[in-house]
Amino acid sequence: PETARELFGELPLTTFGADRAARIHGLWKPLIERLEPAWTEPELARAGRLLIQNGNYREAAVLSLSAGDAQNLSEILRHVIEHAWTQIEPAEFETLLNLLPADICESSTGQLADALLQMRRNPSRARPMLERVLPRLRAEGDLVSEIPGGFALATLDGAVAEANAWLLKAEPVRALELFDRVSASAVGSDFLILNITTALLDLGQPERAIAEIEPHLDSAGALFKGALNANHRDALWLLGQGSPQEIAALDDGFGLEVAGHAHNAVTYLSMLSFQNSILGRARVSLRHLARAEELFDPTFGERAEIAIIMARLAGLCAVGKEDEARRLVEDGLDLFDPICFPQRHTFRSLPMAVIVSKRMRALARDWHAPNCYAKGLEAAMAIVAAREDSDLEPAASVDWGIQEGFTPYFVPALLLELAVISSAAGQLEAVPMVERLAPSERTALRRLADHPHPRVAKQAASLLARVPERPLQNLELRALGTLVLLRDGVEVEPAAFARGRVREILHYLIAHRSVRRADLAMALWPDLSGDAPKNNLRVNLMHVQKMLEPNRGKGEPSFFIRQDGDRLVLHQGEGLRVDVDVFSELIASGDAAEAAGAIDLALERYHEALYLYRGAYLVDANESQWGETDRIRLETDYVRVAIRTAELELGQGEAGRALDLADRAITVDELAEEAHRVRALVFVRLRNLSGAKQAIRSTLELLAREGIEPAQETIGLATRLRIDPRTVGKDLDSA
Repeated sequence: PETARELFGELPLTTFGADRAARIHGLWKPLIERLEPAWTEPELARAGRLLIQNGNYREAAVLSLSAGDAQNLSEILRHVIEHAWTQIEPAEFETLLNLLPADICESSTGQLADALLQMRRNPSRARPMLERVLPRLRAEGDLVSEIPGGFALATLDGAVAEANAWLLKAEPVRALELFDRVSASAVGSDFLILNITTALLDLGQPERAIAEIEPHLDSAGALFKGALNANHRDALWLLGQGSPQEIAALDDGFGLEVAGHAHNAVTYLSMLSFQNSILGRARVSLRHLARAEELFDPTFGERAEIAIIMARLAGLCAVGKEDEARRLVEDGLDLFDPICFPQRHTFRSLPMAVIVSKRMRALARDWHAPNCYAKGLEAAMAIVAAREDSDLEPAASVDWGIQEGFTPYFVPALLLELAVISSAAGQLEAVPMVERLAPSERTALRRLADHPHPRVAKQAASLLARVPERPLQNLELRALGTLVLLRDGVEVEPAAFARGRVREILHYLIAHRSVRRADLAMALWPDLSGDAPKNNLRVNLMHVQKMLEPNRGKGEPSFFIRQDGDRLVLHQGEGLRVDVDVFSELIASGDAAEAAGAIDLALERYHEALYLYRGAYLVDANESQWGETDRIRLETDYVRVAIRTAELELGQGEAGRALDLADRAITVDELAEEAHRVRALVFVRLRNLSGAKQAIRSTLELLAREGIEPAQETIGLATRLRIDPRTVGKDLDSA
């Protein structure tokens, strides 16, 4: 026991399972002759993972060797290469490699590990080793291992290493000077362009960054393509040309193979989090931020950590938590040397940081935000002057020549504040931005209604009374079939329609979209006179508005039913869609796709349109003449598209679908002759001639009863099926 205690004291070979219970390491097997407690495979796997997470790579390797788990040995080595080769002590790294079997050491991964060990000990020996192994990794498609090897080779150039050091010290000018001395053939043009454009973005020169990147984007290798694309997107963003669609396309994030390595992934995810906060997409922003925080490691350095802090800052400002944002910024100022801050991740968020923090304001005066970043900082100081000194003079000089010029730097609430104080200072160019943001940023507007400057407060109060609030929930009115209202995809209980006039007002507004109040009142109460129709309309209209916007503030205007002089306007398209409009848009899109030869896309659009058609338009309206012309048009469109979709499905061999679609068309229009022909053709395709003959006979009999001459196509099909259309008609006439 005494010997055992001494051994345990010197050799930390006890491991812990996921349940925190102690497990005796396999190395002690000769001492106790058997493992106690016994190891199961899951326990071995958990213990191995815990050792790796704690950086005990040698112990993890010994455990795997004792258990005969060669696969885990490879995973340990890959983990060191991907995450730890720059931090692990060279002696421990060498001990780990000496423990590995020969086949692993001789593999491409093993050869790379040996080269990376030499990077720590004798970089001159590492270069030829890296140059030999990287092509092997590339040929094997092992991008995860190629990434650290490629960066290791690139950093062997002294100028590159020094330039990167200056970048990390927030000295992009010196970094650019050094990059100019680097030979692209020595480190690879992709690597060089990536670092040059990073320096240019730090300097606030997105136009130059784009000019450097774009010639290389198509030819860039997989190792750097994702990183170059990220810099390209960021440059466009800083110019106010960032596409919300491109940002949304990355909602699910990206793999490390796109970012290059975990450090890049952290900074790119932080940028995406920041940009989504700017776009008002809080949930997506938080998801990107959580992923960045999960990947972050303190060894990544200040640049990555500052990127995360600035993403958090944007998220807090987006929800109005400026006190928390101030504490976050000032904690960062206490944590880092100020020399680390002047770089793009700080500059992009500097306008918001100086608004919430006086300390950051004082530092920013010494940084002289470069080029494109100066515009955002100038606007932020205008907000500060208006808030703290009731001074609108700086806001009067803010340049609103490019409406989107401030978008990269401010969350919507602060952008609205900038626009309101600018318009209050007499800047008419800011008014469109005010009108665009006022419906969705009501909390910011209410705060501005208490602004210390009377003109700002008056304008905010006027906006609150005049501009309706955009409801958080999305509505859908379904008028194809019985009237249905959905709120965020969930059907509103029919009890909400208990008042018959509520349904009738909605029917009338859907049919006309814009109507004089007097005309609507008389349409609903034709038998009343005097003020009675007007009064009835006012009361029932309140019920309609309450159903559509249950959270609307008292006295605030309706968002979905707008007042325009003496007219009521159904405001659709922004938070409210009407299925009729979507139905027509899908058909038009399908027709265009078919004309362009994109049959699969046409079928997709046609099926989506047909799904929306639940029945005749406004079928349950009080007056059948409401929307009558549109009802006929929509029914005709439905039948035409159902028939055409049936024909296309039949052409692709989908006889069952074609038959169903033809039957649906006939259900709506029994005399749709083309649909009957498709039914017959389906049976022909299925080699069911008796079914085809019966279908065409039924069609001819139906047409004869209605006194309709069959089309030549119908006659031709009947003839091919050896049916004489004249005989069918004659038999019916004689009967």
